[in-house]
Amino acid sequence: MWFRFAVLLALVAAPLFFLFRAGDEKTGDTNSLGARLTLGHEVRTLQACGEERVLWIVAEEAVLQRLQEDVAALTEGLDLPPYTPVFAVVTGFQLEGPGSGFAADYDGRFRVLFVERIALLEDGECPQD
Repeated sequence: MWFRFAVLLALVAAPLFFLFRAGDEKTGDTNSLGARLTLGHEVRTLQACGEERVLWIVAEEAVLQRLQEDVAALTEGLDLPPYTPVFAVVTGFQLEGPGSGFAADYDGRFRVLFVERIALLEDGECPQD
């Protein structure tokens, strides 16, 4: 009986812990964002289309892996330099404060919950659709 309870508690509490852990206070509504996405060794940033601010991506490991796989599949066979940004539409929300570690060097943090779309940027610019 206790084992079942512990498993159920872990299944329910673990996702909530990761969404609402200390220091990751949500500062706005959850929304979709079209942005320039840059991934690479120790780099994972978003720059919303039309904005100057560059945000550090915070996400669960499965979401980060999905982003990396989608970008790798999109750019496979193309002769692009490292850290070439792509266009991404992601769902998530901004977090309070700049964070620590690599995130401290950026204008803020954005928690990505879901990847909607990845595409190549044309001439380095966001699409106009």
